[in-house]
Amino acid sequence: MKFFPSGLKSPVVIGRKESLSNLKNFTNASHSDSNSSSSSSQQVPSTPSSIPPTPTTHIYSSSSFSNLFQELPPELFRNIRPLLIILKAQKQKVYYNWTLEKNPDKSLQWEIRYANDTVEKLTSLSLIGPQMQLVTSNTKIEYVLPLINRNSSFSNFQISNDNLKFDEPNIVLSCNNTKQLDLLTSLCSLSIFENISVYKALTGTVISTMGFHLPDINMILNSQYNFKDWCEIYIQGKGWIKAWCHINRKSNINKSHSNNNNNESGSSSGGNKKNYKPKGKYQIKIYKDIKSNNPTSTANLICYIQDCDFVQDVFFYNQYPNFDDCEQFIQNFNSIRILGDVRYNNLDTILDDKKKKMFSPKRNVSTSSIKSDSSVNFDLKHNGIIIRPIAHKGLPHLDSMIKFIIPIFDVTRKYGRPNHFIVSRTDKDSLMFGLPKLPNTNYFKINDNAHLLSERNMIESDYDFNDPLTYSMSWVTEYLNKIYKSKTS
Repeated sequence: MKFFPSGLKSPVVIGRKESLSNLKNFTNASHSDSNSSSSSSQQVPSTPSSIPPTPTTHIYSSSSFSNLFQELPPELFRNIRPLLIILKAQKQKVYYNWTLEKNPDKSLQWEIRYANDTVEKLTSLSLIGPQMQLVTSNTKIEYVLPLINRNSSFSNFQISNDNLKFDEPNIVLSCNNTKQLDLLTSLCSLSIFENISVYKALTGTVISTMGFHLPDINMILNSQYNFKDWCEIYIQGKGWIKAWCHINRKSNINKSHSNNNNNESGSSSGGNKKNYKPKGKYQIKIYKDIKSNNPTSTANLICYIQDCDFVQDVFFYNQYPNFDDCEQFIQNFNSIRILGDVRYNNLDTILDDKKKKMFSPKRNVSTSSIKSDSSVNFDLKHNGIIIRPIAHKGLPHLDSMIKFIIPIFDVTRKYGRPNHFIVSRTDKDSLMFGLPKLPNTNYFKINDNAHLLSERNMIESDYDFNDPLTYSMSWVTEYLNKIYKSKTS
């Protein structure tokens, strides 16, 4: 596969140089040999590890393409197809299954508590893919509880020592057996990790494949200028609102920054090399869409992320996925999800008061590169943000997505940016980390899974349970990384 059609001259590369051949490795990674941790033929607890490859005619089920998708390269659908198969298998994977009738331990009991403090026992509970299914004993109501909210950056549940609290619907799940509760909690984290990890791989594959066909890809990768564009962000309780995004990034990248692969311990964003210490100067800022003499004043700032803030992952996301139809999946592949810390204007009336209570206690927030305004304060929120870039007329939405996410990578210093992308499946800082190869769909061997789930094997972390999505990605990633290190030592 070539990066450019024959006869097309390569664009001039300015500043830091991201090799297009490096981008190509994203696509290669999704088709290369399976890594050692994904060769298992079993699932946990006991479900098939893979599914037969879906027939090509099935996954291209749409009868016609819109003008927008006629412009997309055919290899895009070919390259993402294996990842959609993995996502579909993960959606059907049974991580946990308990029924009162079939369980040999009759003393084991799950129950839920409603908002009015009414308690009801369960007759069955299952964790299938990234959602929980349970049936009550008296009312026979079946609940389906997603772990990941489609729109809100908040997860749909919170972890505590003796229960799991769900937001939609508002119920609390508990068990009289602590080990079983811990097991279910760990399996929830494993499900989240596998789901989001495939979305990360999809992000790398889309950037790689579309990058071959974007005439200005080198300008996108190597730009020394700030990024500004319209977008929509989701505010809890308010829905999607139009906003103005301003990303200011380093104009010059020196050699000390070239090896910044997010590995430095103690870094609040997951990694700074010794020679690069972010101080909050470079930021992702989201402003209100209002008419003002000074639209980018601090008073109009909804939220922002500093280069020294903790960011676990950044990836493209599909809020309404259809894994059987590539066209429809790509059409809904229109959001950027950031897991990590975001600083919100605590006086902003667009914020929902209920969610303000979930903010962590106020911390000293550095706003050195933001014009000071004594009347404005910012609170640190752990639950990330969902951004939906607004496509321009004549520009396919995936092009807008790529042009939007690269500067975010640069500020947060994720996946090797602002220099070369890391593409190895054995490097925890890669978008392709741990990706299995079909027909296998597991990220872990059965033995590795057994150890992971034998106890609540959470890593020591400064990050608390405020956001189960970020925490799950953090500790499961670290566990898989330890497996790779043990096999190479």
